[in-house]
Amino acid sequence: MAGLSRTLAVGLLLIAANSVARAQESTLRPFNFAVIGDTPYYPHEEVYLKGLLKSLAREPLEFVVHVGDIKSGSSRCDDALYASRRELFASSPRPFVLVPGDNDWSDCDRSAGGGYDPVERLAVLRRVFFQGGFSLGMQVMQVERQSADPAHADYAEHARWTVGTVVFLTLNIIGGTNRYGSGEAAAREARERTRAVSAWLRAGFERARDLEAPGIVIFFHGDPHLEIAPGNPRRRGYEAFLTEVATEARRFGKPVLLIHGDRHLYKTDQPWKEGALALPNVTRVSTFGSPYVNWVRVRVDSSGKDLFRIEPEYGSLDPSPLQ
Repeated sequence: MAGLSRTLAVGLLLIAANSVARAQESTLRPFNFAVIGDTPYYPHEEVYLKGLLKSLAREPLEFVVHVGDIKSGSSRCDDALYASRRELFASSPRPFVLVPGDNDWSDCDRSAGGGYDPVERLAVLRRVFFQGGFSLGMQVMQVERQSADPAHADYAEHARWTVGTVVFLTLNIIGGTNRYGSGEAAAREARERTRAVSAWLRAGFERARDLEAPGIVIFFHGDPHLEIAPGNPRRRGYEAFLTEVATEARRFGKPVLLIHGDRHLYKTDQPWKEGALALPNVTRVSTFGSPYVNWVRVRVDSSGKDLFRIEPEYGSLDPSPLQ
């Protein structure tokens, strides 16, 4: 019996060692993903985007993320437009994850947007784009949603997934002022959403720590105006988020990649690289937007100096991939 116990113990150790080895291999396996945003605004951009999504089938990508604004602020927020965009994104050969932008719901109260109630439009977005435990796309991937938590049951747009042990999460943080300063009803909605954002952000970092992840990637739409000094009114809707990111990033101590849209111009920097509270582990990427239908490639490789390598792909706006 003692010999059998020793054999069993050795077997269990071997299984555990193999499991660790497989986990390490998964962590170290290089992979790529793509980011687009703030498109399509106009019919010709929709044609270009269809071609771009089709062309990404030839790229070695794990997934594609759209960081919000799937329409212009001057186009109507009709159900038919949402259905059309869902059909477009569902045609993506790669798993496709969407993040809401302000044009997609918050700005729908404009007369040009149809004069809708923004909260009602957000509810429609959730039904159309954020149902179930999978991404969009012809090839899908499994995602977790914050709405699985009864305390945050409305926030299906907040998603999380892993590749290897790198953690990815999306947050509904929109452009403008993130709805702060847009009236009491808007500010109340923004405060409630900010609480959900904070809970999902903390849970994402906790997951990364539990997995001993080499890094974490956070997608959202709104430009948080990192170049502007804290306290400026333009940063009002983002201060709590930025403070929490800085706190969690300092505790995490490994690479943190923030990716947003809203600017319509590509940029990458390390916004907290200097000063007494420097965070050299945080990198920010702002992706392309209308009138540019381009994309950003992110290479993830934990065997090199930098976990995340950012590569803007300017490409062509020629819709010929459709032909």
